[in-house]
Amino acid sequence: MAQREFTLQIRVSSDDTTVFDTVKLLMIRQCQELFAHCLIVAGSSAQKPDIKLFSDDWIAGQEEIEHEASKIGDAPPVGGTDEGDKVL
Repeated sequence: MAQREFTLQIRVSSDDTTVFDTVKLLMIRQCQELFAHCLIVAGSSAQKPDIKLFSDDWIAGQEEIEHEASKIGDAPPVGGTDEGDKVL
């Protein structure tokens, strides 16, 4: 069975470190969505996709970020919590 690895990197700079927490939540949500789409595209006959999410800085080094598909919906909505907002 053929395999291919894809890499997505984003670098964010800010003096306000809360920005990094927000970006982390955004990345978790996108990671979960991408994983779900890969499951659908791969179909039942394919091997389950493997997806990893990391954060890296010069001081702390690389940190793996938990993103398990079973936790979809646990992340708070970004940009507000109006009653009409739906968390994926």
